[in-house]
Amino acid sequence: MPHFSDEPNLIQPTGINYRLLLAILAGLLMIGAAASFPLYENWQEDQAHDAVRGDFQGATYEIRIGDQTHRLELGWADNHLAVAVTPALPPDSTIHIAGSFGEEDLTLHEGFPIYGPSLAPLDPYKHYKIKLKIQSGDETLWSGKRWAWGIHVHAHHH
Repeated sequence: MPHFSDEPNLIQPTGINYRLLLAILAGLLMIGAAASFPLYENWQEDQAHDAVRGDFQGATYEIRIGDQTHRLELGWADNHLAVAVTPALPPDSTIHIAGSFGEEDLTLHEGFPIYGPSLAPLDPYKHYKIKLKIQSGDETLWSGKRWAWGIHVHAHHH
């Protein structure tokens, strides 16, 4: 007489447990993402602190236009971005800027040696990645991306 049982005969799983592996990977990704935000902000603050500043409290960069080195400053005019370039660009030059605030074409200011200021209000204590294109007529003289580092506040701890 055959013997039957109501209790199943369990077979132990073999091989890799992909669900457990995916759960561990997802947990590590969440921890990494959570840690990356403070690390990125720390990096930005360090860069802002170390940036060489110009006359308009903005970060300065050396760029080459043709065979000449120019100093580009992404500075601040109150709560607006202002771009200063020395030595001076050709008289008909414009600077196209683009960032999280939108896009604008800046022309030389009549009263100050700056292009702009931008129409878009920006927090001068925050940091913005700016895409720039310097043009003279239809010719692009220079283009690239640079950081407009916010005004660095020096905090002294005793």
